[in-house]
Amino acid sequence: MRIKLCWIPFIPAIIAMVFLKYIEVTLPSGGTFFGLGSFGLIYSAIAVIPILYILCSLISLLDKKTSQYYTLNKNFGASLFSFLAAVGVLFNSVMYIYTTVSNASIEGIGVLSMIEAVFGIAAGISLLFISSCHLSGKNGGKSLALFMLVPAIWAGLKMGVIFQSLTTVSVLSADVMDMLCYALVALFIFSDAMLVCKIEGKNTVKRCFVRGFTLITAVAACSTKAIYKIVNNFGAYDLTVIIDTAVTLCFGLYALAVLIELTFKVLPKDAVIKPQEVSADDEEPPAREYVSFLYHEDKNSDQVNIYESETSSNGADGNNVAFLTPDETNGVLQSKKAEKITADDSMNTQAEEPAEKGTNAGNLEPKETENSADKEDKTEQNFVTAKKQESGDELKTRMDEIDKLILEIQSRNSED
Repeated sequence: MRIKLCWIPFIPAIIAMVFLKYIEVTLPSGGTFFGLGSFGLIYSAIAVIPILYILCSLISLLDKKTSQYYTLNKNFGASLFSFLAAVGVLFNSVMYIYTTVSNASIEGIGVLSMIEAVFGIAAGISLLFISSCHLSGKNGGKSLALFMLVPAIWAGLKMGVIFQSLTTVSVLSADVMDMLCYALVALFIFSDAMLVCKIEGKNTVKRCFVRGFTLITAVAACSTKAIYKIVNNFGAYDLTVIIDTAVTLCFGLYALAVLIELTFKVLPKDAVIKPQEVSADDEEPPAREYVSFLYHEDKNSDQVNIYESETSSNGADGNNVAFLTPDETNGVLQSKKAEKITADDSMNTQAEEPAEKGTNAGNLEPKETENSADKEDKTEQNFVTAKKQESGDELKTRMDEIDKLILEIQSRNSED
């Protein structure tokens, strides 16, 4: 699976990004680095993002083997960082709403910022659900798919708020890396939500790789500059700014944890099948990942069809729903075959009995079968053990004795 080769351009890209941002933030006022001033370093770092995106996209196009389906495994790192991101987003959104409403009479209310804060509360709750999915190792239901997309909408609104704030800053001093970072957060969360909710997509897994690596690189750039400034002048920054930086870093680390899991756990297309393609006639089902199955037996055919279930894995709706390994899938299919054979035999037996009864009803005397005759013979036996068959010599000896006995009797009668 060539999509894993995206690690090759990603590693030098993130090193270059961190290096450029460190040089930019430590560069003296008016200084240059290899002929690049502060403005040149800013846009050199920004240029790394589209270059990496194009390289990863080309690798994705060359990959024809990676499956578009993926079942989550337990991932403590992804669960932790999505949880921390959720807490940070909730805290900043609640604090902004509280302070804005308290000072509304003095400073007024920014409409776009208020909408972003409201969506931030919903996004934080959605991130908590995503965290629970990674912690349990179970995909979320399709019914929650739209709710899982709320963080992507929030990231788009956050990008709009950042753009609005940059309109009051000089172009020479403006750094659009933060805005680009949240644009990539929106793109990655969109693909990641499809992955978590197991929504069928053409290239969901590959898009997670392409967008995830570019997101991590952008987050590394933003975090390097922000962390350096906060550490060197901690008292000059508000708590919400510090938490905002931590949230951005958590999104990058979450994407990294997800990509590490996909790198080791994703399967090729020939190892994964759709649930509709598995039937009871398959001797060995080719599925090698955990798939949600719903069994439905068609009375008009000899095949047991299996359809994908949208219900939970505990089978609360009363259907035969389970998450099965390949061995368990094979066992269930074999049991289905056995049940079907038993059902067919019982139906054939019931169909033959009326025919036999109708035949016997038209006869005055019941027809004796070979089995009944054998049964009568067995009941009339006295169970006496038969004598051993005598040999020819013994029979001749006995005949001689009988002849002698007859001669003796005749001789006695003559004497009398």
